[in-house]
Amino acid sequence: MSGRSPIEEILNLQTFGDKAKPYQVKQVRNLLLKYKLGTNDDISL
Repeated sequence: MSGRSPIEEILNLQTFGDKAKPYQVKQVRNLLLKYKLGTNDDISL
């Protein structure tokens, strides 16, 4: 893979037991919405 990813945010994801922390879920969800990931218009990384 060459070039630079269009996604510049860095997330530090750590588990809390077997669950993600609530603020981490919100951060990931916001990125998915911002970059429209998980849709037919996914950005190729």
